Amino acid sequence: MRVRTVIAVLAALAAGSATQAVERQSPGLVVVDDPPGATRFYDHMYADLSVVLDQVQGHGRLDHYVWFDREGKQRQTYRAVVTVRIPSDVPGFETLEDAMDADVRIRLAARTDVDFPTVEPSPTAYMPYAECMLAMQPVTTRDFVTYELLITGFGNDLKVAKGVCDVNMLTTNIQVGIPQMGYLDLITSLVRNDADTNLAFMEGYCY
Repeated sequence: MRVRTVIAVLAALAAGSATQAVERQSPGLVVVDDPPGATRFYDHMYADLSVVLDQVQGHGRLDHYVWFDREGKQRQTYRAVVTVRIPSDVPGFETLEDAMDADVRIRLAARTDVDFPTVEPSPTAYMPYAECMLAMQPVTTRDFVTYELLITGFGNDLKVAKGVCDVNMLTTNIQVGIPQMGYLDLITSLVRNDADTNLAFMEGYCY
């Protein structure tokens, strides 16, 4: 759920039409009433990443939690985990040593009526709007390696614990932040390497 949808819900509350506003939001939106009348908004968007290449075994998951505390401050938790079994034929995952140095990322793309950058009409076209770089986590065995992203937000403050996200791919500089995922956004897990800079091995859709 993007920030503007939260603002829309707050405006609807002020107008006394909270029920209708909630019905227009994503399936993950929940309104919680706590005594004595405090209202918090809670939203959970997620994507389970399925393997798209035969050479890879593994799994991935991305979760984005957004809620408002009792003081009205927006809080967020953004976490992604990708686990890949070793060895794999995909460049960067042949050996454990290679996997420890692999540049694993998650790219987020929103649906568009224009197939970017070929500018050919396509109802299933997606335009990338954010890319996250995951950090390798401590290896527990020689059979798999896990990469993780963890960012938390409190109001306008960000705490980047693992990995980093660039929320504006139209600029050359990295704009650090938390991507505001939308319903049915395409989430792609890829590895950057010299042979293929955008080799995708997992993907899923945001729900």
